[in-house]
Amino acid sequence: MLESNDNLLKKISLLESENINLKNEISQFKGLLKNNPLGYQSLDLNGCLLEVNEKICEIFDLNREEFIGTYPGDYFIDESRTKFENNFFRLKQNGFIYNGEYSIRKQNGDIAFLLMDGMAVYNQNKEYIFSHCLVRDITEKKLVNKIFLISSSCFYLSFMESLMFSKYRNRTPQ
Repeated sequence: MLESNDNLLKKISLLESENINLKNEISQFKGLLKNNPLGYQSLDLNGCLLEVNEKICEIFDLNREEFIGTYPGDYFIDESRTKFENNFFRLKQNGFIYNGEYSIRKQNGDIAFLLMDGMAVYNQNKEYIFSHCLVRDITEKKLVNKIFLISSSCFYLSFMESLMFSKYRNRTPQ
């Protein structure tokens, strides 16, 4: 009887130690998410926000309290909302989604462009529970690309104009 009590106490001590380690790991994980340079969001079965980090609140121009529990699709504009709904369905079915590109209207009225990657978490019955999603703000990148395209077009037009002008300038009258 005394030996079984000793074994039971050892098991309890081991479980308590594992519980402390698990709590430390969760705390470290939450610290990584909170201070991550990428936006993080976790979506429930209906696509509503379970968890967000500071970066995604900054991207959407919302504070955490007003953001948790909302449906992020409500912030998407144009075809992005439909695309988000379709991709969320695919995420739940396939377990992942990569490079989902969306446009949102921030609280201050500005438009931002986002790139999302998501991974689903399932229970033992392979039913969707929630997702982990990383979100990158690609607004600046899209702006730089647009400026590059415009400047390239202007350069091309100027080049073609100069070629045409030099062709006519060098023509000898007959």
